[in-house]
Amino acid sequence: MKLKLRKKMVNDEKAIKYKKDGYAVMKVGEDLNIIYMAPMGNGWVPIFGSVENDDADIITTDEVPVVRNMVDTLTELMGEAPDIPIDGPVMTVVTNEDGFMGASMITKPEVQEKLKAIYGDSFLILPSSIHELIIINDNENYDETNTMISEINANVLDDRDVLADHAYRFADGKITAVIS
Repeated sequence: MKLKLRKKMVNDEKAIKYKKDGYAVMKVGEDLNIIYMAPMGNGWVPIFGSVENDDADIITTDEVPVVRNMVDTLTELMGEAPDIPIDGPVMTVVTNEDGFMGASMITKPEVQEKLKAIYGDSFLILPSSIHELIIINDNENYDETNTMISEINANVLDDRDVLADHAYRFADGKITAVIS
């Protein structure tokens, strides 16, 4: 019997706290970790123990990744297409079908391949929250990007939904933290 779990993405600081409490944590990138969550009542709780790899025989997730451009996402939210100029690749949203703890979908190879088809071999990952990520071209303007992320996190998000105060960069098949 397989245990159906959700994967919650957290930064290193939060992962250390989970590990101290005995929860299963798996490192997936620089300053990126997966916490396995199990359904309980009306919510999700972290599972105890250890996880050696993401393809463990006893673990399965029913999460379906969603990769769509920002215009389609805004159209769905607003009920009509936004009036914004489009110049070059549009920002892309990565999440799961229900938009809950969907940031971990970036670890799926099929998601990375879709993004590489849009942006090439290198792109920036903006941690909108633990629920979704926003993908943009690698603009190498890391200070400004990280300042924007920090300000949004401080003024808009609840702390439990914050993934990180900095961007991540995907290049050469790896996700690394962009800390300026």
